[in-house]
Amino acid sequence: MKYIFTLVMFTMHIAFSQVKIIPTRSNQQWIQYYNTAQISKKFTLQSDIGYRCNHSIANIKVALIRSGLYYSFSPISKIGLGYVNFDYFVNKKESKVENRVYFEYSYKFSSKSIKLDNRFRIEERFFKTPADQYTEIRLRYNLSFTKEIWRHKESDRKLSVFETTELFYTKDTKSNSSYLDQLRLIIGGSFHLNKNLSFQLSYNAQFNKLLAESKTYNFTTILWFTIRQTIDLTKNNEY
Repeated sequence: MKYIFTLVMFTMHIAFSQVKIIPTRSNQQWIQYYNTAQISKKFTLQSDIGYRCNHSIANIKVALIRSGLYYSFSPISKIGLGYVNFDYFVNKKESKVENRVYFEYSYKFSSKSIKLDNRFRIEERFFKTPADQYTEIRLRYNLSFTKEIWRHKESDRKLSVFETTELFYTKDTKSNSSYLDQLRLIIGGSFHLNKNLSFQLSYNAQFNKLLAESKTYNFTTILWFTIRQTIDLTKNNEY
């Protein structure tokens, strides 16, 4: 645990030692549903849909839908290829559309009650606004630590807590510059009703770069509620 904490603190120090943070009162609420469909021994289809609201549930800021096909090398490692659509809104009117394709590799370490997940993702993002079109390349690294704190003796119900750090690094084709675009620090809890259904509530402290050419970041607090469901479409799901 102490090595994970040291790694996170070191990463944050390197990433933000040369930047200026502007705290704001901005807050958001995110609602998301994730579905994993096991379609064969090695392949899964992972999809999610969500809404991101600004200050209140009625003020939708982003609507997204994502789906990807994943191949598992083993129970602890997999690769995936997917597509995402984002719609951005200002005053309830669509202001920008983003389509992106991504490739990712993930692996995990786990024991009886502790799990450590690593995910590397590369995205190509295609933006369209009423006045412009442009493309960006973005690299993402996600490190997540989960610890089980309670388990029901006679069922699959359990409680766990988790901490996630995710770094976003962007190559901007318009300005021909590369920079740390975003940092997420997430803590939360998860209730597993059974092996196939869980509910999560988390707090996300997020830093976003305001302009590509500046060293200024905006700070936003996010309350994030997610539902995760797994569906087995095979008779035998063993590897």
